[in-house]
Amino acid sequence: ASTTTPTVATGTISHSGGIVSMVGNCTATGGATVTAKGHVAASNTSTPTLSSNMFTVTHPTGGTGSYTTTKSTGTILTGPNGTTYYFRAYATNSQCTAYGSTVSFLVPNSGGIE
Repeated sequence: ASTTTPTVATGTISHSGGIVSMVGNCTATGGATVTAKGHVAASNTSTPTLSSNMFTVTHPTGGTGSYTTTKSTGTILTGPNGTTYYFRAYATNSQCTAYGSTVSFLVPNSGGIE
């Protein structure tokens, strides 16, 4: 069987108690073991990748299924108020890294996220 790109979807982003929680779902392995999955984020591009991101949050196990990664807001929300951040889920197999759709949120002038 030929190996193809894994299939991954970006879920919701939520913020509570100083923690941003990011949900992803790897729905197919592409016929090869998923060796890494998690989220990438950036404020300077709406399509962050593993090579063009502010940070990567890796989930501890590969494979299919829904997963949640978390990051302290103090290490994410470092830009000025009014900054929009972009997040995408990712999954990697021996073929390549696949990305889910981009989810964004705005850091308003009042602080917190919208």
